[in-house]
Amino acid sequence: MIRRYKYALLILLFLAQIHGALGQQSLTVFVDKGFFRDGGRDLINTWLEQLKRGYSCTVRYDSTGVFKGEGIYLTLTDRDRYRRAPVALRSRGLEACYIRSTTNGVYITANSMDGLQNALYLFLEKLGFRYYFPEPAWHIIPIVKKFPVINEVIEPSFANRQLAMGWGHGNPEMAKRFSFWETANRM
Repeated sequence: MIRRYKYALLILLFLAQIHGALGQQSLTVFVDKGFFRDGGRDLINTWLEQLKRGYSCTVRYDSTGVFKGEGIYLTLTDRDRYRRAPVALRSRGLEACYIRSTTNGVYITANSMDGLQNALYLFLEKLGFRYYFPEPAWHIIPIVKKFPVINEVIEPSFANRQLAMGWGHGNPEMAKRFSFWETANRM
């Protein structure tokens, strides 16, 4: 009798694992191939690593020409094929960006790569991600089921947002963490 319960428990655990794997959403990220020439590969990959920590998904890159409102579309204003950004975005500064999202799709465009970096981490902040200090123990990673509805043009209020560390970082790992922390907090 106990043996049957053990087998039943094993089967339930197996089914739970299968359900978890099948429960992952497939998320298509539409990225302009020019980003990879412009040095955006690391930016986008680091951002997607963070997103996947809180949003259960598998990522598939695709070209920007087939975006139909589902997935995540990343582009720069001068290359935008989807053309859903407000005209006023072009007259803003280089770090200005536009985020429009529905529960199943996100459209992000910016006037420069710095603006895109600003938009990507601002979107994570809207999802509830927080990076209080460089140490990962101080990072808040929420479980995200669906995207919030956003429709905003954003531009940083201050041109210089860097912290000057007069004493250095101490080791390469801490320097890497500090650099990520600055990026995630849009400094």
